[in-house]
Amino acid sequence: MEWFKLKSNLLQNDKIALIRAEVDGDALAFLWVGLLCLAGSEDNGGVFRIGDVALTVRMLAHILNTSPDRMRRALELFKKYGMVAEKEGALYLPGWEKHQAGAATAAVRRQKERDRKRLYRESLKSDEAACDCPQSVPDLSQECPHAEEEKEKEKEKETPPIVPPGDGRASFASFWKVYPKKEGRSAAEKAWLRLAPDEETVERIHTYLAARSRTEEWLKENGRFVPRADNFLHRRCWEDPLPEETSLPRSYDLAEAFERAVAKQRSGLMTVAAHQKEPREAALEGD
Repeated sequence: MEWFKLKSNLLQNDKIALIRAEVDGDALAFLWVGLLCLAGSEDNGGVFRIGDVALTVRMLAHILNTSPDRMRRALELFKKYGMVAEKEGALYLPGWEKHQAGAATAAVRRQKERDRKRLYRESLKSDEAACDCPQSVPDLSQECPHAEEEKEKEKEKETPPIVPPGDGRASFASFWKVYPKKEGRSAAEKAWLRLAPDEETVERIHTYLAARSRTEEWLKENGRFVPRADNFLHRRCWEDPLPEETSLPRSYDLAEAFERAVAKQRSGLMTVAAHQKEPREAALEGD
């Protein structure tokens, strides 16, 4: 038996409450549930035996993983409250078949279902043989007038929109070439093909990028604040107003600085030489 009936108010039952009040009462009550499971698994009508061998106290204790003393105490309480009885040397559960009548095995249920279907098919055959009048068969060749329309709608739902691979990928290549942050190309291409921009939109995007790339926000810190291309497309950033264009200070050029330093040093040397020359010329004129 795969399952057995167990009342939902088991813990509120008077007998179970009295058993739980005993020493180790919860363990004893659990042994009662174990006996129910054992009776269901053996399916001997509630009699505790394996084949022709009746299960003893020690055997039950071994099966239910408890001590023989505790098993003996539990059985004495169960007998006292009429939950377990003994007949011809075998322990059994009184009224087991009555209370578990609805818990048929799976095999019995399947056999009953097969018998029911077989009887139903036989009744249909006998009815057809007894009826001499021709039966009208519906013409299934003519479909419902809206069937084709419904099929097309279903196809539209299942099939994503197809973007021409040539134009879409070519325009994306030009977009990716000018976009300043080269991160997430695959995600950006998917966003571009999903967007499927027309020529006017492509032109607006390029115009926006050309202007936006010259703004301070996108230039500072090596383009740290430039969004990823897929986010740029998802948010339709090209439709936002452009901030004022600014240019960052020119980076320090070592070569130019060196040339300026050399030129400054040369001019300084020439000035010193001129000052040294003037006293000498004055002395010569005095002589």
